[in-house]
Amino acid sequence: MSQVLSIQDLHVSFFTRKGEVKAVDGVTFHVDRGEVFGLAGESGCGKSTTAYAILRLIKPPGKIIGGRIVCDGIDVLNLKEEDLRAYRWKKVSMIFQNAMNCLNPVHRVSDQIAEAIMVHESVSKRDAISRAKQLLSLVGIDESRANDYPHQYSGGMRQRAIIAMALALNPVLLIADEPTTALDVVVARQVLEVLWDMKKRFGLSVLFITHDLSTLAEFSNRIAVMYSGMLVEMADTKSLLSNPLHPYTDGLVKSLMSLTRRGEKLWSIPGSPPDLAAEIKGCRFRPRCPIAMERCFSKKPEFIEVGQGHYVACHKVVS
Repeated sequence: MSQVLSIQDLHVSFFTRKGEVKAVDGVTFHVDRGEVFGLAGESGCGKSTTAYAILRLIKPPGKIIGGRIVCDGIDVLNLKEEDLRAYRWKKVSMIFQNAMNCLNPVHRVSDQIAEAIMVHESVSKRDAISRAKQLLSLVGIDESRANDYPHQYSGGMRQRAIIAMALALNPVLLIADEPTTALDVVVARQVLEVLWDMKKRFGLSVLFITHDLSTLAEFSNRIAVMYSGMLVEMADTKSLLSNPLHPYTDGLVKSLMSLTRRGEKLWSIPGSPPDLAAEIKGCRFRPRCPIAMERCFSKKPEFIEVGQGHYVACHKVVS
């Protein structure tokens, strides 16, 4: 299967008064064409920074300091500024966190989608508006509501409108960064079903970023778990959830609520993620790890394939 996205040894740092903050530290993964690839982990682990790097949206004091990103045959980190506009919409589009606030409150929803189309393609406003209405209809918003303003939409409708905008130029890769943030569970489910339907309809590849493993369990083909700027485990969804090898992944899986474990206490991972501005020796998860051993204090574990397509960075697993 061909790859639509390949990331090799990506490093992104933020240079602050406290020093260099290694937000993304040597991340490597790929997304196959037509695949839903999940990127999971706690807040602050580097998931969104990875997404911004794919779009070349890292701003000072942040900087991409190493690695390679190839999307649909394009060497992203070597793109000239004038080529980035077409890349960001025609090749990759993104549903940002709190995307409901991305709509301009003083412009009609259809006009905003049409503007994105006209900026990138030589089409009339009439044709762009027509396509915008078709896109809104595809995500479940009646064309009669296309000329409404964002405040006239519910939260779920605004999120659907953002999905429609992201699909306006038929990208090969859609990055969904916590697309159901701030939505109630019923509306969140509806939005996820819209995303899944659009994925099948257009043959999209999706990089789905979330802290919620239960969502990825249903919608993703493979999952990578990120901790403190690094990948700690990656496998197909079934293998990762049924047989988590890294203690952090194991903790995330155990913390999922279950209707079959009645009467059991809810599981939580003790402690907090480390300060990325501080020098960290050995394994970054070691202060929170229930199975840490001597070498975890001094040697950084390598991200190694331990089974077919199953990678893990843990001294206990690979020793």
